[in-house]
Amino acid sequence: MHSWFCNRCSFPRLNIGIAFVTISLALASCSALPRPERSDAQLREEKKALVERQLESLENVVDTVVARMEMIQSGATADSTYDVLLLSGGGDWGVFGAAFLNGWFENQELPIPEFDYLAGISTGSLIAAYTISGEAERYYEMEQFYLATDEDFITLGGPLGLGILPLITNAIAIADTSRVEAAVRGAIDDWLVADILRADQQNRVLAAGAVNLDMGLFNPFYLGPELEVAQNPRERLTKILLASSAVPAVFPPVEIDGDLYADGGASVGIPIFKLEVIPTIVERYRKQHGDAPPTIRFWLIFNNKLGVQPHVTARRWSDALLRSYKIALQTTLVAPFESLGRTADLLEQSGQASIELRWVAIPEDFEEADADAAFVPEAMQDLSLLGREMGRDAASWQTRRLGL
Repeated sequence: MHSWFCNRCSFPRLNIGIAFVTISLALASCSALPRPERSDAQLREEKKALVERQLESLENVVDTVVARMEMIQSGATADSTYDVLLLSGGGDWGVFGAAFLNGWFENQELPIPEFDYLAGISTGSLIAAYTISGEAERYYEMEQFYLATDEDFITLGGPLGLGILPLITNAIAIADTSRVEAAVRGAIDDWLVADILRADQQNRVLAAGAVNLDMGLFNPFYLGPELEVAQNPRERLTKILLASSAVPAVFPPVEIDGDLYADGGASVGIPIFKLEVIPTIVERYRKQHGDAPPTIRFWLIFNNKLGVQPHVTARRWSDALLRSYKIALQTTLVAPFESLGRTADLLEQSGQASIELRWVAIPEDFEEADADAAFVPEAMQDLSLLGREMGRDAASWQTRRLGL
C-alpha cells in the first residue's frame, strides 16, 4: 500500500523500474475501457458547472468559518483560537502523522486543540476524518489501522505480482487494491459518520482533496455537507476517501457522480485549497464585527521528509524520470506551504489578523528498517515510535520558513 495514500517519493517499491515501465507501456496501449461518450461541448459545460458548484461550496465554507469564529469569540468553544490542521499524503508513512497526533493527545505542555478546520490529502484525508471527534480512542484506532498492515497490503497485479496481466489486458490499474478497500470500508463506521455530521453542526469544517480526472480540476470535498445530503453517507464517505488516495495508474480511479477521481496528491501536496479565501474570511469577519477575528493557528503535519537530498542521477531514463518525479513531488509539498506563509505575513503586517504557522515533518536523518519495501512492520513500528515521541514534545513544532 505504499503509494495508496500517496505522496511518498516513489511508486510502489516492489520494483520501481518495472512499475515505471509498466505504467508507460500501459499508457501507450491502443485499447481502453469503455465509458459513456461525452462531446467536447458537453464536457466544457460540465466543467463550467463543476467550477460554479465549487465556488458555491467555497462561499458556504467562508460563512461556516466566520460562524465558527463568532462561536470562539463568544466563549462557546473549548479554545480561544481558530485552529486549522492540514495533513499531507505519505503512503505508509501516514503512520507517522497518526502516531504524532496520538502522542500530542498525551502532551500536557501543549494540549491538542479542538480543531476547527481539518483537511487532508491522500493518507491525510483518512487521518483528518478520524481526528474530527477529538476522542482518545479514535486517535488510537487510526494509528492501529496503519500498524495492522504488512508488505502484502498492496501488490502489483498479475500472477507474478509484477503488473504483467494488467499490462496485457490494459486494466484500469496495475495494483491489486482489494485489501486497501476492505480496510478503508472497515474503518468507516456509523460513528465516524456521526462524528463528522456533529462537527458540521458545530460549524467545523472537514475536507478531503481529490483530482477530477475528467474535468482536470482539483476538488475539495467538504465532508459535512456531502454526508448531509447523501443517500448512503457511509458509502459516500468511503468513495471520497478512496478517491483522495487513488494514485493514478497504480490504483483504480473512483467514480463519483459520473466522473473519475484520483489522488489529490496529483495536484497539491498539502491541502491548502484556496489561499485567497483566507483574506476573504478575515475581511468578512471584520466587516461584520468591526474588529479582527480570533487568532488563526495553522498546524501542518507532513507525513514525509521535506526537501530533496543531493543524489547522483544515473544516465538512464528510468532514473531521470524517477528523480524528476521526486523533485516535482517535494515541490508540491513545499510551494503551497511557502505561499501560505506569505499570505500570513501580509495579513499580519497589515494588522488585519493574527496568524501563527507551525509544522512538523519526518526528520531528514530518519532511516527506514527496509527502504526497498513498503508497509514493513519493523519500519511502521519505528515510524510509530518516532511519531509518538515527537507528538509528546512541544519542541517538535517548527516555525521557521522553508526555501524551495
